Amino acid sequence: MKISDRLAYGILKRYGIETARYAFVKDRTHAERASKKLSFPLVLKIDSPEIIHKSDSGCVQVAFSENDLGEKFKLIVKNAEKLTKKIYGVILQERIDGKEMMIGSKVDEQFGPVICFGLGGIFVEALHDVSFRLIPLEKRDAVYMIKDSGAYDVLRSRGESNINAIVDTLLKVSRLIEKEGIRELDINPLMVNEKGAFAVDVRIIK
Repeated sequence: MKISDRLAYGILKRYGIETARYAFVKDRTHAERASKKLSFPLVLKIDSPEIIHKSDSGCVQVAFSENDLGEKFKLIVKNAEKLTKKIYGVILQERIDGKEMMIGSKVDEQFGPVICFGLGGIFVEALHDVSFRLIPLEKRDAVYMIKDSGAYDVLRSRGESNINAIVDTLLKVSRLIEKEGIRELDINPLMVNEKGAFAVDVRIIK
């Protein structure tokens, strides 16, 4: 069962995994109030267990200012209601720039829990260039995971701080998988910039 985005972000935070700043809102008035504590542009994402490909169904929108937040909120809910009645709410999230990476995990029938890392965003499907390791991870395993992937050359050009942030995130995700009984997890994208590594979108199946 896919858990709600709100709960998924909460699990990440519990294990010290950095996320883009966000607020969970139920209605338009709540969204306008919550937006005052965040910085525009804001990405609006529907929170529903039955909508997996949100962008394809118009369930992700960007509000560039307070002026268009209300209309974007109305639009995203309208698009979601065409697909399902099971809508928990909407995530308002600050947009982060950086290099798109991904971290994923699943339970392999033969080996048990495994974790993967590679380029994120559209590159996951286009290149299939990811490295895998068994859980639990040691620090050296996380370092080799990064070096074994095509993402390493991209990251190396940006400095060691990026690599250290991803190593730290991989180790925290490994602990999360061990402790929480997660069947599948996808963090895509994991945005990496000079400030660190930030989970921007997460999907967790228990």
